[in-house]
Amino acid sequence: MDFVIGVPATRPQIRGLVSHYSMTRDLLKNLRKRIEATESARNFEYAVRLAMTTAKFMQDMSFLDERLAEAGAPSKAAMDASLKHTARLLKASADQLSKTGSDTAKYLGTATADDVLRKQNVEQLQKWRDETLFHGCSLVETQKNIISRVEDASRAQLSPDVAEALDAVEADIATLNADCSSELALDLLKKRAGKTNGNLPKTTSADGPL
Repeated sequence: MDFVIGVPATRPQIRGLVSHYSMTRDLLKNLRKRIEATESARNFEYAVRLAMTTAKFMQDMSFLDERLAEAGAPSKAAMDASLKHTARLLKASADQLSKTGSDTAKYLGTATADDVLRKQNVEQLQKWRDETLFHGCSLVETQKNIISRVEDASRAQLSPDVAEALDAVEADIATLNADCSSELALDLLKKRAGKTNGNLPKTTSADGPL
């Protein structure tokens, strides 16, 4: 479409210009929506990965507590009972967190751009991610202290089952270190300092993003 400076545009030219502008605006709007949806989808994917990694960490912690309880002396019966109780809680929380993460991954596989951009979904996802990150990283710090005490007793004296369980937990902690040293995690831990004693994360479906 050619325009000559100083010559008034004809009505067809004006209509064409408006149509062209409208198409360009719609294309930019769709592009912006795709970019925002992609970013939101990445947040969903991160939350799922974090949930599955934290669930594995909790499963391995549960197994380590069980092994430690089995290796305990009769005089430490109360401590052994406490370890077994903690192990059961950890396993139950890990199973639920894993299920919520799996369900979220399935949802993401069929979700549309509108789904991942819906305000309610985004807010629920953020809450679930933050709860998982906060409680997971709190447990990491608690477990580091336990590992230090166990290793103080000399790793050479540990039974093969306990040593294997300990190695698995240490590997999980190494995997989560990047998440727990992120600006988001540090900010959450700082804001909620003193509000938890390493309690297990809430992982019911109501706390998930679905």
